[in-house]
Amino acid sequence: MFTRMRARSGGGPVDVDTQVLAGVVRPGDTVPGQVVVRGGRSGTEIQGFTFDVLASWPAAPGVEAGEDEINRAHADGPFTIPKGEEAVVPFTVRLPWATPFTEVAGRALGIVLELRTGVDDSVPRAGSDEDLLHVSPLPLHEAILDAFAGHGYTCEAGRLVEEWIPDVDQPYDFYQLLDLRDRTTDGAGTDLELVFLTNAVGCEILLRRAGHGVRYWDEKPPAGRFVAAHHDLDSTDWNRRVGDWLGRVKAL
Repeated sequence: MFTRMRARSGGGPVDVDTQVLAGVVRPGDTVPGQVVVRGGRSGTEIQGFTFDVLASWPAAPGVEAGEDEINRAHADGPFTIPKGEEAVVPFTVRLPWATPFTEVAGRALGIVLELRTGVDDSVPRAGSDEDLLHVSPLPLHEAILDAFAGHGYTCEAGRLVEEWIPDVDQPYDFYQLLDLRDRTTDGAGTDLELVFLTNAVGCEILLRRAGHGVRYWDEKPPAGRFVAAHHDLDSTDWNRRVGDWLGRVKAL
């Protein structure tokens, strides 16, 4: 759908439609796309486009709504759009390894990730073109989540938490928290919280008993810290390893 934006130079407004040429993508992927630009009543020269990948979270009790930039890409001009004509500008934007995923096994987690397009290095709050991105977990995430499900803990929801976790390599002002519902029949009834801090090598994994109703990291139950590497994906008994993590967290 075309959105009208005004170029900083070259005269008038232009209609812009950003098209993401990929379906579901994963962290670390390069997302292809194109911008279709329609000239207005006069010719327009555009110096360039910006493409911001943004993660956002809604307001909650005691928490303000917010957003954080995951990455930014550019398509440098100038691009001349003749009066009444269209131009197509291709672009790519990379999703960093630490990009939060928006769905698990095709089920939406309630996390919003979008690509916001701006003209002439300007990304206005009003009048920008915004496209949702659908991001699935990496194979390593999926293997670990499947192992948790095998032990009776299913990923029911996820959210972004605007907070710094002490003593970890956290790339953004937020982290992605996954809620694991206890479906076991042993009467334990202990839900868990899971955090993946992902990079090109693998993940640092933080796991703890859920702190229902508790907002701040340091006030929640202590977390076990574990690591997993992408290259270990096919050579690891994840059911056994996750079982060990569960035992260690329950002992904290």
